[in-house]
Amino acid sequence: MTQFIYGSYAHAPDSVAFTGLTRTYVDAPNGKHKFLRLQMNCKGKLIGRGSNPRADIFGQLNTLQAAYAGGGGENARMIDDNGGTMFFLDNGFAIGGVVVTNPISHEEISGAESVTYLRYTFGLQADFFFATGTEVLNFQETVSFSDNWGRPLCVERVPAVGEPIIQQVTEASFFHATQSGSMTTVGPNPTPMDPLWPDNLRGQDGSVSVTYDSPVMIRGVPVEYSVKWAYQFVSTTPLVGLPNIMG
Repeated sequence: MTQFIYGSYAHAPDSVAFTGLTRTYVDAPNGKHKFLRLQMNCKGKLIGRGSNPRADIFGQLNTLQAAYAGGGGENARMIDDNGGTMFFLDNGFAIGGVVVTNPISHEEISGAESVTYLRYTFGLQADFFFATGTEVLNFQETVSFSDNWGRPLCVERVPAVGEPIIQQVTEASFFHATQSGSMTTVGPNPTPMDPLWPDNLRGQDGSVSVTYDSPVMIRGVPVEYSVKWAYQFVSTTPLVGLPNIMG
């Protein structure tokens, strides 16, 4: 004998069976497992009793629908005839609690259906953290160079009289670079990457930019935090470097 219990509602013994019990991973953009998702798809049967079994069935159905009407937030378990737990969705550990993905539903009512019995289905889901702490879920960084490679600078001039000319105005020029990127972690407020050339930050307002985004939420629970950074560099000698790699 088995019995399915959702919150304080106990289905009749041996009245509920699984049509599917799946465990899947929800992956981050870098391919790492982010969540473990458990899904229970179930089918059940209400049996009418007494002198008016149809009325009894629909009375049971109203109580059953009310038990699942909140959309989730309850423990769900299948117990055996010794009271031992065979399967369990823990609302306290699930991200945002256990969710009702398919409320109590039933198909066409005909014949003996709804007169002596009524078959129904429902589905539950729970997500659990797989990645933890400061584990990186997504990372990208770009390093770009925008300068004249230190060569002389020239300007375009159009004289009042005569043909346009290209005029050299310096013997050398600065080297410029930009380092920008973003990172997403499970834990709050990830630390941005360090500047590749800290001694060559431009030294003006705007040379360092760090942005924190509001976390991604699932049912009121923060599950992803992200940070963006951008650094501007200038140097009298070539800046040599490549973006960081992580993930």
